[in-house]
Amino acid sequence: MGTKNDLGAAPTPQSRARRAALLLCAVSVAGAFAGCEERDANAVALPELPAAPPAPALARATVERVSLDATVDAMGTVEPVRAAVLAAPVLGRVDAVRVREGAVVDAGAVVVELDATAARLRVEQARSNAAAARVQLDRATADITRFSPLVSQGVVAAHQVDQLQSQRDGLEDSLESAETTVSLASSQVRDSTIRAPFAGVVTRVFTEVGEVASPGGELVRLVDMSSVEVRARLPESAVARVHVGDEVRVRTPALGVERRGQVAFVNVELDAATRTGEALVRVDNADGALFAGAFAELEFDVAARGSALRVPTDAVVRSAGSAWVLEDAGGALRAHRVTANPAPGGGWFIEGDVREGALVATGALGELPLAELGATTTEPSGTPAEPPGTPAEPPGTPAEPPGTPAAIAEPGAPATTAGPSGTPAAAPEGE
Repeated sequence: MGTKNDLGAAPTPQSRARRAALLLCAVSVAGAFAGCEERDANAVALPELPAAPPAPALARATVERVSLDATVDAMGTVEPVRAAVLAAPVLGRVDAVRVREGAVVDAGAVVVELDATAARLRVEQARSNAAAARVQLDRATADITRFSPLVSQGVVAAHQVDQLQSQRDGLEDSLESAETTVSLASSQVRDSTIRAPFAGVVTRVFTEVGEVASPGGELVRLVDMSSVEVRARLPESAVARVHVGDEVRVRTPALGVERRGQVAFVNVELDAATRTGEALVRVDNADGALFAGAFAELEFDVAARGSALRVPTDAVVRSAGSAWVLEDAGGALRAHRVTANPAPGGGWFIEGDVREGALVATGALGELPLAELGATTTEPSGTPAEPPGTPAEPPGTPAEPPGTPAAIAEPGAPATTAGPSGTPAAAPEGE
């Protein structure tokens, strides 16, 4: 005899199936909770992840506009404005050396004396010959003057007067030759005394007393360091923009001296091999602080070819293979993608959507992703973009994976179907 239900009716086969399904669900849920409790009891505690490093402290700098190629840099060597090696003009023994190395001499000062005894004797002999020739010439001139009137009277033959005139012409040539010899011998005497052609410093003495100096033999080197010259090689593109009279900044790092000079000469011939030109810069050196042969750095002030925006070196951040500048937009950082090129003297020339006078962040930017700096990015066109390194949002909510179990229906219950909107549709009538 069957058992009755709460309403007193005997259980039907459908009600028994429903009870069995409910009992199975209850057992499954209880097992699931028991498994979760067991896993929680056996769980291993994971170590805590280190906290993200704080964002670097950033300073601010102003974007400035500077002239391009306002200066041209070059290198050169300091040279004396004048230098001369004094040589012996004639053959002679060195009688005296009046200077030593380091001596400062005035123009015309005696530096070396050669033996001029032979030259003086030649001068005396030449003067004596000249005097004798002058006496004979005067006598011949007087005879011509006395005998010429007697030719017309027939007392003196004409050919005698002609002979006297020929003698006078020869004596005139002899006198001229004797006077020339006197001049040459006197010149040799003067050349035996070597004098400084300009004021300067004696840097080398090549001879000593008693040595025989041959013509052209080096005796003393003299330099004028009251002003100096620096010859610089300039690139082909800069030669045409350098002119005589332009100001030049000259620095000698080893000596610690910096001076202003002027371009004195620009060579119109370029070196075809190196495509460079030469400029000569003259610098005042009245105090003698510059030394000949010193290495010099030159900065030519030339006409500018344009302008560009410049930012400090630490104002450019590299991220995702691009260069960025972080503009301070009312306290918030806005990243602009830019093209950055090194600027002479430090910093970067930039091109992009950054205006002159804007405030930009500077500091330890390095290679940090822009998202960690709290910056929003702007492409050159002005359209905001996601900062490089920021993960993109998923394109949509992922669909339920296939194989998800459907709800368990009671045995014998009518099946349901999903309508177009996803809501269960009503079961067909008559079932």
